Amino acid sequence: MEKINEKQLIKDILNGQTQHFGYFLTTYSSFVYSLISQLVPNPEDAEELTEDTFIKAFDTLSHFQGKSKFSTWLFRIAYNKAISFTRKRKILFEDKQLDNVSIAEADHLLFIEDSTEKVKKLQQCITLLKDEEKALIHLFIIKNMN
Repeated sequence: MEKINEKQLIKDILNGQTQHFGYFLTTYSSFVYSLISQLVPNPEDAEELTEDTFIKAFDTLSHFQGKSKFSTWLFRIAYNKAISFTRKRKILFEDKQLDNVSIAEADHLLFIEDSTEKVKKLQQCITLLKDEEKALIHLFIIKNMN
């Protein structure tokens, strides 16, 4: 499979071949939506913010300097869009405390042998994080998938 040269595609887009932007939509839309939905729980809002992210990326593509991967730049736009949205809507996120976990329960969680149960418990723990922390974990996972 031929590796796409994203920097060349960006140059082509900036030179008027805007149809090439479809590659970025196809390649990154599900990742962008996934990141945004970690911060914005309403699917319709997350979908709209995903669209807004790509519009902003297209409109400001000339500002992309190539010092990072395009995906990193795009995910930063998505993250900023989601944070701005939550601030504008004044969505209050509930801080949950882990102080109430007993030592016995913590030991049980650390030494689970069933991998399905481990994944379930990990997902439960992630829900206890602040939304910005969830987004960082999500970005870390995406970065390590590439």
